[in-house]
Amino acid sequence: MVFYPKFTPSQFLDVLDFKKPRSLLYISRLVGCSKNTTIKNIKILECNGDVKRVYIEGSTFYGYIKVKNTGVKQ
Repeated sequence: MVFYPKFTPSQFLDVLDFKKPRSLLYISRLVGCSKNTTIKNIKILECNGDVKRVYIEGSTFYGYIKVKNTGVKQ
């Protein structure tokens, strides 16, 4: 039996923008999956350099924002 993932990292990238950080719970609600699935896919995007973890202003929590792709690996 072949396993096909229901959610892809690109679905998570579509929910993020460049300026406003989004929490993991908010992202998982928009995509419609569990928090563990969100964590796995966000880590993939973070390793690829597509998203960045930032602290939310006025809060002790952090969120993720989309990073503009310049085509240069860092």
